[in-house]
Amino acid sequence: MRRPRIIIFDMDGVITKIKNSWRYLHQYFNSRLDESYDNFSKKLLEKYLKKEISYTRWITCDIEYLLRNSKRKIHRKDIYEAYSKVEIYDEIKSVIKISLENNVKIFSIVSGGVSILARIVAEKLSISEIYANHLLFDEKGYLIPAGLPIVEPLGKDEVIKKLLNKLGIDENETIFIGDSIWDIPAFNIVGYPIILGCNECLYDSNKRFDIYSAFKLNRSYDDIIYVDDHLKLIIKIKDVFKPWENL
Repeated sequence: MRRPRIIIFDMDGVITKIKNSWRYLHQYFNSRLDESYDNFSKKLLEKYLKKEISYTRWITCDIEYLLRNSKRKIHRKDIYEAYSKVEIYDEIKSVIKISLENNVKIFSIVSGGVSILARIVAEKLSISEIYANHLLFDEKGYLIPAGLPIVEPLGKDEVIKKLLNKLGIDENETIFIGDSIWDIPAFNIVGYPIILGCNECLYDSNKRFDIYSAFKLNRSYDDIIYVDDHLKLIIKIKDVFKPWENL
């Protein structure tokens, strides 16, 4: 294997202590959020995976639901305030520190989450390359039911390829850390795929009969780095750099 030159992080659940930055907005602005939203969201997911709607349409429907059920206008500053309360895993700070000590100088976020949160956490962690999805606002700064997709749910691999091409970095010199089946396309292309606590990522897609059967990890288990939690992630990152310890 080649020496890592970049670490790319998924955001929700990897860097942040929330698992879904879209759902978080619904929780924050609608205290009565219940399983009705989860059912609504699942239906959108099913339609997207069946190619009945685009990701742009999915985002639009999600924000329409948010605005309708919050029963208020939501300003850009309200969203910044909401996301400013999101906690970051201290272990990720340690991962970055260890990587810097091992001559990794480039860090990136590639997330299907919301770019406002991505920018907030990137500033705190000195992460320079940020790819996440944009909310849109009117001329007065109020949220509108629309969005600009940057990272499609099944498209992290394409975003990463473009990023690496821009930076002149090989896929085999790349660490990607993710925690969900949405990260499988990224795991399939990088030299160091680190799966954080996602047992579902290891399921044999040929034996699945639900809407997620399209997700397939095209790697042998020997190529995968699996960790149960963030503390073990620190240990594994140290292990990744051991071959170059004395060089």
